[in-house]
Amino acid sequence: MKKKITIVSIHSCPNEKIGLGNSGGLNVYVKNLHSYLLSNKFESNLITRKHGKCDFYKHSSKVLHIDSKKAVIEKDVIFNRIKSNTDILISNYWTSAVFSNDHFNSVNKKYHIPHTLEYLKKKHFPKYVMDSTRYKLEKKSMINFDKIICFSSLEKKVLIENYNIEPSKILSSSPGFDSDLFFKIPKVESREKINLHINDKLILFVGRLDLLKGLDIAINTIEIIKKSHPNIKLGIVGGDYGSEAQKIIEKDLNIKNLTDNIIWFGSIDHQNLNYIYNASDIVIIPSRSESFGMVALEALASETPFIISNVGGMAEIIKGNKKCILVDKITPESFGDLLLKFFENKIKNENDEDSRINIQDYNWDKIFHRMLN
Repeated sequence: MKKKITIVSIHSCPNEKIGLGNSGGLNVYVKNLHSYLLSNKFESNLITRKHGKCDFYKHSSKVLHIDSKKAVIEKDVIFNRIKSNTDILISNYWTSAVFSNDHFNSVNKKYHIPHTLEYLKKKHFPKYVMDSTRYKLEKKSMINFDKIICFSSLEKKVLIENYNIEPSKILSSSPGFDSDLFFKIPKVESREKINLHINDKLILFVGRLDLLKGLDIAINTIEIIKKSHPNIKLGIVGGDYGSEAQKIIEKDLNIKNLTDNIIWFGSIDHQNLNYIYNASDIVIIPSRSESFGMVALEALASETPFIISNVGGMAEIIKGNKKCILVDKITPESFGDLLLKFFENKIKNENDEDSRINIQDYNWDKIFHRMLN
């Protein structure tokens, strides 16, 4: 008999455009988890947040968009049918944990994936001001789950020490990547696709316009590199182009005389994102806090070098890999110094057989197969 699995993602719908608002790595994870379950003979339903027009039904009929208010949801016939036919629940993010505790207490097996934790952000970035209400809700809601899935050794430690989770309840896993979407393409072809000259130097940032993602660090790094490489470009993928946040950044760029050094790509679908990865000389991941760092996996899959803050699960995995540069001190000066050495060929970034073999271990199918078994 097929196991009936219900995925809960109240934070945002997996089909919302990546890089806009709350949409990011969590959405990619949930969408791939749901697809994996459906393609591997599980009966999977996805319960997610109601938003504007959504065409997720083109991909799966097993999606229920809801208004998460209790008085509304309890009257929903489809929701109640799913609720009474769930063998395994997989909750994503703290808002889903709270929702699941309200509505799925009778389910036999309940798994929770935090994706981010308030206390972990504080551990990574001491200046971060924690939301004490969220922290209390995270702590309270996770106790009721059978298993908690984490993405790094530090996250596991935080779960044990700061959330009172029993070590036996914690499963270590990671996000993954889609090898059909992210792979090597010749740089000439990729640059023609995005209309970039073959001799230009392009550093790529992929992420939301969020303090913890470190876009300000990337921009200030470009200001340092520009002194030696006047035509250096920083490509920015993600963020709501034309939003107030983006306009504020534009003003800052104008003051710093960096406007001509920035390429705003906006929110990009994964097929075109692969061209941008392959067109780039190097990807910059200057996160102040990160549970894992999916961008690094995508860069590694496209065989594009990357420079990354020494935080999160990905930083643990890629230590010693020849395609990456690990940065301990998360400052523009540290990133700038290492990137200057990279462009002057003072840092070897060779492709190697080990990196090609290792990246295939992080294909979504393998990640979910290991996690669910």
